[in-house]
Amino acid sequence: MQLDFINKSVLAMMVAFVSVNASGNNVPDKISTAEAITDIDSLVSYIEGVEVEPYANLSRDVFMAAVEREKSAFPADSVDKGSFFLTLSRLTGMFRQGHMGFIPDDNVFADMEVFIPFSKLLSVSSADHKVSITTDTVVQGVRVAKGMELVSINGRNAVEMVDDYLPMVPCETNAFGCIGLSRSLGYYIAASNPGITSYDVVLMRDGRKEHHKFKGVAANDLISPAKEQSKPYDYSMLNDSVMLFSFNSCWWNKDFSNFLRKMFKEANDNNVPHLIIDIRSNGGGNSSAGDEVCRFITGNAFNGFGGYKCRISRIVCENYNDKFEKDTIYSALGMDDLSLYLPYDEKYRYKGRTYLLIGPATFSSAAKFSWAYKNFVDGLVIGEETGGVNICVGDIVSATLPNSGFRVMLPWKVFYEYGAKDGDPIHGTLPDIAVPADEALDRALQLIAAGGGE
Repeated sequence: MQLDFINKSVLAMMVAFVSVNASGNNVPDKISTAEAITDIDSLVSYIEGVEVEPYANLSRDVFMAAVEREKSAFPADSVDKGSFFLTLSRLTGMFRQGHMGFIPDDNVFADMEVFIPFSKLLSVSSADHKVSITTDTVVQGVRVAKGMELVSINGRNAVEMVDDYLPMVPCETNAFGCIGLSRSLGYYIAASNPGITSYDVVLMRDGRKEHHKFKGVAANDLISPAKEQSKPYDYSMLNDSVMLFSFNSCWWNKDFSNFLRKMFKEANDNNVPHLIIDIRSNGGGNSSAGDEVCRFITGNAFNGFGGYKCRISRIVCENYNDKFEKDTIYSALGMDDLSLYLPYDEKYRYKGRTYLLIGPATFSSAAKFSWAYKNFVDGLVIGEETGGVNICVGDIVSATLPNSGFRVMLPWKVFYEYGAKDGDPIHGTLPDIAVPADEALDRALQLIAAGGGE
């Protein structure tokens, strides 16, 4: 067993949850009720066979009672694709795990012409669950503006819809769930309205309600926002004294290591006194990337992780192609100082002051990096609590349900951030200075300008 592999490899949901289906759109429009029941039984078997402690935070009796309720609610003959997706999502959502569940995408729902045409232009507020438009555009002759509120759809209040769908979204925190729902709300609405041809929509413009009717469209015909040219990592000088490191993904390879060496050398050669590290949109990747950053910004031995548990099941072996011993549980809790990573020699480390920007979208390996920063780096954390939490599942494998073809993502490890232990309250990295995530950069610059960042 490669313990170093267990400690370091944390996959991001944003990267790995690319589809609920393993083979394009080969999900049938309907399956028989008997087949649906078999698929749910398979789902339960997969969860219990892969996860280390699937019922650590959820009573098995409560979950199995929900399973039986879902089965008994099926129609007598068959179940349509959308309804079954919602059923499966309700069940996996009960576990409140950000790396477990079903994520919809265009491939699976491509043949459904029931989407609200601006489904990809929605944002769900974590504060009040209101839904707003993200982009100025024209939708079937109706000009909509960024910031307009979506009040209702076919008589259903938008906030109530968010409240209904949020428990289905893979997440540990509601704030992170709202980010996921912003990308997928249209899919949940389409799944709830099979065969519908149009939507009666109420929008709010400048305090006045507008009533519009929009024809349902196919997934491929949805209006998409302009693609952002976001790099996984980059840096720039904001002014003569502040460098911004946009750490948008925990991308780990030789190029990233070389990038960091260049960036920190330039910062030191030019005596840049302030470095802002922005991970507000970092959904994770390989935790080694964050470890490498830490080596340049602290003189302390460090680690974001304090322990782990993992289960080596048949599915894990099949997914990873490794010669692990099957049906074995490994654990290393309360890891000691020998598990800490060493920083680089002082001559290579950054000499100035650092600031870390975090938010609800900071997840998985990025959250682990933020935890290491908070505990071992002499800097300021600014923004909102991270979406990734102190005791969390991670590293995923997939399993395909036999009849529907839906693919579920299952985590096979439990990670403990440094110092966390069973029974602790579950929370993400908490900021030193709490402000809305989208205001964190401005707040950091204000602190620096006022001399408060010293």
